[in-house]
Amino acid sequence: MNAANTYNQLEYTAQYLLAKCAEEFSAYLTDRNMSASTKKNYLADLRSFFRWLSDSGVSTQAAQVDTVQDFLRPITHDVLENYRRSLVIARIPSTTLNRRLTTMRTFFLFASITGYVKDNPTAGLMNIPASGSRLDDDTITSLISEYETDQKNTHSWVASDREDIREFFRWYREQVTA
Repeated sequence: MNAANTYNQLEYTAQYLLAKCAEEFSAYLTDRNMSASTKKNYLADLRSFFRWLSDSGVSTQAAQVDTVQDFLRPITHDVLENYRRSLVIARIPSTTLNRRLTTMRTFFLFASITGYVKDNPTAGLMNIPASGSRLDDDTITSLISEYETDQKNTHSWVASDREDIREFFRWYREQVTA
């Protein structure tokens, strides 16, 4: 089998596993009496997350992927924190962003209950303050610190990033509170 066929087989398997997982998650939401609107939003959020995951280079296809457990294994707390930061940077409205984080917490609770994941990677995954909340200096410093730590761990931190990020948050604060 050539590389293209192998990739297509892995892609097909990943899509199948995602569809299977989404179907079971939908049934889980129904069992918990979630409204049709909530189910629709959660499933859209889940698809959005997996698109982001694929685009971000976190590959669920690095090794043989035969089960939902294999498919979900690369998703760690750090991956979810990076997802959270990417939503903030993309300026997703706080209500949408927080719903997406709630979707992740709900999905991984489901995955824990079903045995698809051993440890829930959403532990400690926090919402962001509502749009009307003031983006104070302590919050800015905390976000920069999270980013800096993540970048140092990936060896791509540039010292000038700190001031660029701080300037962005100053601008953002002016836009939100204006």
